[in-house]
Amino acid sequence: MTLEVVSTAERPELVPTVAGWVWGEFWRGHGHTLEQTLAAVSATVTARDLPQTYILLADGRPVGTVSLAAKDLEERPELTPWLAGVFVEPESRGRGYAARLVAAVEGVCVKRSIATLWLYTRTAERIYARCGWRTVETVAHNGKTYALMRRDLIGLSSATALRRRQNQCAVNAIKAPTVPNARVVEPLHLPQRHAAAHRLVSDRLPSLCQDASDRV
Repeated sequence: MTLEVVSTAERPELVPTVAGWVWGEFWRGHGHTLEQTLAAVSATVTARDLPQTYILLADGRPVGTVSLAAKDLEERPELTPWLAGVFVEPESRGRGYAARLVAAVEGVCVKRSIATLWLYTRTAERIYARCGWRTVETVAHNGKTYALMRRDLIGLSSATALRRRQNQCAVNAIKAPTVPNARVVEPLHLPQRHAAAHRLVSDRLPSLCQDASDRV
C-alpha cells in the first residue's frame, strides 16, 4: 500500500472530505453548520502560514487528517505552533495511520526549522510520550486539568534522524495500550473571542500511536 501525506493547498478538492470529518467529529456538537466548517477548512488552502491542514492518502484515497496551528491553548498564548486535530476514519483505524500523521507534522516543523511543537491532552499523555513527547506541566482549562506536552525537534534536523524517530514511533504504536477517551486539540481556529464556543474536542478518541486505534 502506498501512503502519502498532502496538504489542502496541494489537494483542494479534498477540502469537502476533510470538512465532513471535522464537522461530524467535532464542530457539529458545538453548534457549527457544515457550511461554516467548510469555510474554515477552505481557508487553509490559501493560508500563507498557519493553520495548515494535511491529509493522509492510502493508495490515493483520503483516510485521515491533522493540522498544524499557530495557537490552540488560550492559557498559553506565547507557545507556538501546535499539533492539532488528528483524525483517522473509523474503517481505516488499527493501521498506525495516526502516528504517520503526527510524524508528518513533525517533518513539516523540521523543514521550517521549528525547534518545538506543542499539544495538550487529558488522557493520551502516556501515548504521546511513547512517540517522543514530553510533559512540561499541567494546565487548568475550562475547569479541567490537561497535560501540556512538547516535542523537541532539534535532534530531528536531518532526514535520517527524522525517519529514525518516525520508525520508533511506529514501533511504539504496536506496544501502546488503548486509551478509550483521548482528547484532541483544536485543528482550526476561528476568532479568539469565539474560542470557547468553537473548541474542537472529542471524548470519543482512542490513542495516538496505537496501531489498533488511530484518532487523537
